[in-house]
Amino acid sequence: MQDRQRTSIWSVREDWQRLYIFLFSLQFVAVVGFITWHEINSKTANSWPDSLIAVGETISGLTLAIAAESLVLTETVMVLAQWYKERSERKAAEAAARAAARGAAENQQKWESWLQRQMEASVVTSEFTEPPPSLERKP
Repeated sequence: MQDRQRTSIWSVREDWQRLYIFLFSLQFVAVVGFITWHEINSKTANSWPDSLIAVGETISGLTLAIAAESLVLTETVMVLAQWYKERSERKAAEAAARAAARGAAENQQKWESWLQRQMEASVVTSEFTEPPPSLERKP
């Protein structure tokens, strides 16, 4: 596996940073929305500036947790993507090997049957004009 450049403070590879930013933004907006809803509905006696300050205080502690969770999700997706890629490549290589073996067996059968016809023709007559299998043109 190639190790690509990692640039952020969370050491997310460059080609996966968009996923990380998407996950972080999605979780951050959801958490801010939930906390805002909670502050407004649970503390109705407070004024809106007090609710805004309470949301800010709560979010400041959760931002680091959201960033870390986004990193874990991104790394998990990276590992799963690498596993799937390696599995697909392995299956493709196995399929190619099976196809090559099947083609070799078919080629061997063609040559054996051609050789058999040639030997039968040499017993009956001295002339055999059928070309070898590899020289036949495919339609």
